[in-house]
Amino acid sequence: MEVKGRKLEILAAIIEIYTRTSQPVGSSAVCKYLNFSISPATVRNEMAQLSLMGFLEQPYVSAGRIPSQIGYRVYVDFFMKEYELSVYDKSVIDEKLKIKLAEPENLIGGLAKILSEITDCVAVSAVPWDKNACVENIRFVKINSKSAMLILITTTGVVKTKIFTCKFEINEKILEIFAKVIREFINKPLEFLSPESINLVCNRIGTENFVLPVLEALISAAQKSRISEVNVEGELNLFDKNNGKIENIYKIWKFFNKKDELLELLFLKKNATDIFIGNEIGVSALSGVSLIKSYYSVGENFGVIALIGPLNVNYACMVAKLNYISKVMESVLKEFLAR
Repeated sequence: MEVKGRKLEILAAIIEIYTRTSQPVGSSAVCKYLNFSISPATVRNEMAQLSLMGFLEQPYVSAGRIPSQIGYRVYVDFFMKEYELSVYDKSVIDEKLKIKLAEPENLIGGLAKILSEITDCVAVSAVPWDKNACVENIRFVKINSKSAMLILITTTGVVKTKIFTCKFEINEKILEIFAKVIREFINKPLEFLSPESINLVCNRIGTENFVLPVLEALISAAQKSRISEVNVEGELNLFDKNNGKIENIYKIWKFFNKKDELLELLFLKKNATDIFIGNEIGVSALSGVSLIKSYYSVGENFGVIALIGPLNVNYACMVAKLNYISKVMESVLKEFLAR
C-alpha cells in the first residue's frame, strides 16, 4: 500500500520525533514539528489512516502513535536524508582507531568496541575464513633485547601476532636474517604453514636452529588466522527502554553466541550498506531490533561491521558512522598490507 504526500510527511515527522523521545507521538507534537500549517484534528485523521494502513501502531488506548516496522521501512527507503558527520565526530573515531593501531591483532575487534561506544548499540565486526587466504605480509617488532613480536597479515585482512623469545640478543642483523627466512612464506596459502611444510622449506634453504622460535611463532599465528573472526561488543546496550524485556534480551544474547549463524547473517548480502528492520532480518530472536551493516574491502576480499539496535535508532546517523569507519578501515588495512 502506497503512502505519499502529506501522509508521508506526517509519518516521517512521527518517526523523527519518536527517534528522539522514545515516547508515543501525539497530534499536537506533530503539528509543532511540521513546517506547514495543519490542524491537530487533520493530523489525528491522517494518523488514524496511517494506522489502518499498517504504518503506525497505538501501544495502548488514548496513547499517541509509534511507527510500525513497515513505517520504518517506508521512511528509510523514501524519506531518510543523508547524514553528515561533524568534524568532531570524525576526530573522535580517528583517535579511537589510532589507539587500536597499537594492538594490530585487536584491530578487527577494536572496530566493534569503538562502534558500540559511539552509537550505544550492539556492534559486531567479522572477517570470514577464506580457504584460499594467503600470507600477505610478515613483520617483526622488537620488544626487548631477547623478545620480539611477529605480525602476520593475510590477504583477507586478518592480523595476528605472536611474541617469541630467543636465548640470544636480538639485533638488527638478527632481524634481517629472520626476515630473509620468513620471505619464503609470503604468498603461501595459510594451510601451507604447518610444521611439516615449514620443516621442508627449512631443510631446503638450510635454516639454522636459532630461527626455530620465529617459525614456531609463525605456525601459531597462522593457526589463529584460520578461524572466522567474529567480535560482539556492547551487549549491555540491549538494556534499552525499547528492548528491556529480559526474555527478549536473553534470546538476542543467545543468538550472538551462535557464531556460524551470526556469520551467515552478516555475509548474506553485500550491498554498500544494508538496513534490515525487525522481521526483515529473518531471525526470530532479532525480530524486535534493527540491523545495519557496512562492508570494507581487503583487496579482493571483504570484512563487515554491523550495528544492532532498537527500531527507533537514528538510521541516517548510524549509516554515516558505519560508512566512515569502513572507509578508515580500508585505508588502515591498505597501509598494513603495503608495509
